[in-house]
Amino acid sequence: MKPALTAGLDKISKSIHSRSDQLNAGAKKPAREELVIEEEGAMTQGFLKAVNRAEREFSPAVIFDVGANLGQSTELFSSVFPHATIYLFEPAQATFAILQGKLGSDPRMVLHRLALDQAAGEVKFTGKRGSTDNRILRGGETGEQVEIVKSITGDAFCAEHKLSEIDILKIDTEGNDLRVLVGFVELLRLKRIKYIQVECTTSPDNRFHVQLDRFMHFLHPFGYRIFGQFEFTRQIFKTKQKLNGAWFCNAVFVREVENPRLRKEHIN
Repeated sequence: MKPALTAGLDKISKSIHSRSDQLNAGAKKPAREELVIEEEGAMTQGFLKAVNRAEREFSPAVIFDVGANLGQSTELFSSVFPHATIYLFEPAQATFAILQGKLGSDPRMVLHRLALDQAAGEVKFTGKRGSTDNRILRGGETGEQVEIVKSITGDAFCAEHKLSEIDILKIDTEGNDLRVLVGFVELLRLKRIKYIQVECTTSPDNRFHVQLDRFMHFLHPFGYRIFGQFEFTRQIFKTKQKLNGAWFCNAVFVREVENPRLRKEHIN
């Protein structure tokens, strides 16, 4: 019998490939929301397949989806890990209302209209309905449909809700991923988070996403190492300009084993 993770990924993969075959054959193109869900599912799937190769019996109990948008990643997580409790954070009011209508009745989902940040307070947030590029505005930045949203650190949220461990922390907050991660500093210090997925860039031309090496330097003292990079995007999101080099990708970090025997004296 296949492990639950393998069986769930097989099911998702068949669904995505089936949709791709239909589109290639000239079938009627589905609504944009359906396409977004499948594209996001295909993206997160790369990480989950790598986890499956590393840990065949991995069965997370708690998953955080920070920057949940319309629940694209959560729908994949819940399909692959049906016994996990998933905490979703989506600050934009109109988007949160859609999310609540889709997933609010599922007892496995815990939805919060909050912004996770490096400090508690209030933040300015763009609130375009269903948009995947809503984000926190910093300094004198302005945007359309700006909302004031409560912010809280991940550590404070976990303490308030009596959560001591997170198995998967997925962060997609449009350039604010490192600030969100800083808010989990106590859980990181205690090594209570297993996998961390962030959106980052390795391109010096990209001033929007956080550089990968900043995540690496921040997480290294806490005992986290790079697990893999997935879903390299070779297109500028705003202008749709195609590129040859990668513009951004998803990077996944993992809690390292205790007291690893690291390379010494140039010997692997």
